[in-house]
Amino acid sequence: MGTSSVNGAYGSLRDFMIDFHVEHFSREWGSDFNLVDYSIVGNIMYMLVHSYPKGHNFITVLKCSKNGREYSFKFIEDCMQPYYYDCPERLLKRATTTNAQAQEWYNKCRLHREVKKEKKEIVELLKKGSLGAGSIIEDCMGRKIQYLQVLSKNYLIGKCMEDGKTYRWNLDTIMLSELRKLIAQKTT
Repeated sequence: MGTSSVNGAYGSLRDFMIDFHVEHFSREWGSDFNLVDYSIVGNIMYMLVHSYPKGHNFITVLKCSKNGREYSFKFIEDCMQPYYYDCPERLLKRATTTNAQAQEWYNKCRLHREVKKEKKEIVELLKKGSLGAGSIIEDCMGRKIQYLQVLSKNYLIGKCMEDGKTYRWNLDTIMLSELRKLIAQKTT
């Protein structure tokens, strides 16, 4: 299913998501489905939907964007494994579908949350100076990096040992488990 658009005076993107899903459910989904709960994370709305014919709950993702008075949206069901993983645990716990692809997506959402939490903890430790500047760390490609400082919650500054140049390194490319071990060694 592609992206659809509507023109309107909804105001904010959040207002659009809330107003639109109410209109959409009453008009398009009919009495076979019921919106149980929802959560908005940025421009993504996660909706827990009950299917009366199948007797289970599933999650539908509503991805939205706004350009002037034009609101674009796309529905993606959990079994299609959307590439959005910030679905709140309260919705995941209440999803009862047994679809294997949906279950796999729920697990990816949980893993994403764990990695995000671990990154946040590591950044906090780095900010406290738990890993001294000059320590050698490794990225997922096996490159050795001389750690210099934390730049933000997603980046650090480090010198690549291969070419001697200083770069901004995305924490997603850094081996977090190795980084955690180094920090533990420095603090013991």
